[in-house]
This record gives sequence, C-alpha cells and structure tokens, in this order.
Amino acid sequence: MAQHDLFDLGERLERVGDLGDTLEVMNDIIDFEVFRPVPDRRKGGRPPFDPVLMFKY
Repeated sequence: MAQHDLFDLGERLERVGDLGDTLEVMNDIIDFEVFRPVPDRRKGGRPPFDPVLMFKY
C-alpha cells in the first residue's frame, strides 16, 4: 500500500485536471449554486449533507 503525503491530493487533482476532468468543464458551464435550496432557519443547525454536492455526484 502506498503512503500518502501532504501534497498527494493536490497532485492527483492536478493530474486529473490535465487529463480533462468533466466536472471542471461542467463547473465552468453550469452554475450549481442555483440548485442550492434557501436554508430553513426554523430547523436550526446545518443540514447533514450538502445538496449541491449530492446533485453533482
């Protein structure tokens, strides 16, 4: 098993970006913040998951 270092995630994301990451292209075209619901302040607290993240993946 390979050991991960501090810069492993950044290097991996850079490699994926160089290969043509479709999510990066979609982020340039689509404004995903439109799909984020207006928070309901009456419930209190933060929701357990990010709706935009769930929509993307």
